[in-house]
Parts: sequence; C-alpha cells; structure tokens
Amino acid sequence: YRNGTISDIDCTWDVTVEQNNSENNTGDNNSGSTFPEDNLESWQDYGNYDITWYKKTTTEFEISTPQQLAGLAYLTNHDADFAGQTINITQDIDLGGKTWIAIGEFNGIFDGQGHTISHLNIIIPVGSYSAGFFGELSGNSIVRNLSLQGVVDAKRYCKRIGGFAGSSSGIIENVSCYIPVNVSMNIGSEEADISIGGFAGSFSGKLLTHSKYYGNVNIQQYPNTTTSCYRFYTRCGGFISTLWTR
Repeated sequence: YRNGTISDIDCTWDVTVEQNNSENNTGDNNSGSTFPEDNLESWQDYGNYDITWYKKTTTEFEISTPQQLAGLAYLTNHDADFAGQTINITQDIDLGGKTWIAIGEFNGIFDGQGHTISHLNIIIPVGSYSAGFFGELSGNSIVRNLSLQGVVDAKRYCKRIGGFAGSSSGIIENVSCYIPVNVSMNIGSEEADISIGGFAGSFSGKLLTHSKYYGNVNIQQYPNTTTSCYRFYTRCGGFISTLWTR
C-alpha cells in the first residue's frame, strides 16, 4: 500500500461467499422493489431526525442524541459535507428501534470521544453507491475515538459496503467496529464491480491506525434474470476489501 500507512490493526472475522443460481432471489438491482426492512421505521423518516443544532457558519458541534446523529446523516445526504467543521459525540448513543441509512459524503472531523454508537441496523436504500455507518469519507475527513455496534443487512445492489464505511479516503484513528455484514443481492445489469469488507469496502486514505473489527461477512449473490452482466467481480475481505493506491 503506497503513500499511506496502516498500523496496529486487530481483527477477528469469518468470510462466506455463495453464488446462487436460483431465480428466487431476495435482492434487486437498485430498483424500486420493496423489502421487509423498507416497511420499518427509519431514522431518516420525517420527525425522527433533528437538524436544529446545525448552523452553516459554526465550526464545531456537539451531538448527544440519536435524533441529532440522524440529523447529521440527513444533512450529508442533502449536500452538507462538513468540510472545515468538527462533530463531537458527547455520550453513548443507542440507535435501536429504527433502521440506519448511511451518513453521506463527509469531509470534516468526527470525534467519538471514546463513546459507543450501538444497535445500528444498516440498510441500503434505492440508489446508494456506498453503505455503512458512513457511506463515503472524503480525503480531508478524520474519524477517531469511536466504537460501533450493530449489523449491516444489505439486499440492494451497492458497490461499496462496510460496517464502518462503504469507502474512505480520509484518516481513521482508534475506531472499533463490531458489525457483522450480511449481503444478499443481484449482481447487476452492467459491469458489477463490488467491494464488501467487514470494516470498510474500500480504503485509499493517508492513515488507518489503532482500529479493530470483530464480525462475520456473509455474501449471497444472485444472477440478474432479466438482463446480462458482461463483467462481474466482487472483492471481499474480513477487514477491508479493496486498498487503492493514493
């Protein structure tokens, strides 16, 4: 891995991959098809998130409730990337009872301050490219001092999937991730280039250090029975699936 550093990593995982030729699949190709989890209440549903804490000109924010954290996800999925801004988590946060849609493109500092975010139930909505607690961490992002607990339940086609992040090109320090990743999807109708990791789908950042992943990665993939896929390959890894040269 050139031009970046990965050090002090602790991992325990098991990876299972199954190619299933049955037409009775449970996944789709990012279509509008619905799944049982679509009928569950989401933290992104109106009334479940709080964005009253956010002011565009403020450089540092404190988040202490699940509603405020859901507000961060909502804002990043509506064009706020938090460049030059810092999020501090001030207490443990329990996200139980509702599904989690990833924090979108994030380019700021996220400091868990040693706290745990628990009972994540991460699903993939229609149109997602990257999925996890974070969907995409951009090049200037820093995430540190955070513990995550929960599960990924991915049934829609998505190119980058991980418990912590779908993809990251930033700095990650002292992050622990206890999130099994369960994937069941169609392989897509065009070129299917998929990266699935327990911790992150892909990483191209400057530094990843003092971090942990404990969990299993279980993948079931089905052929798309209505269209052909002319090139199909899936990278999978217990910790990170794909390392990109910076």
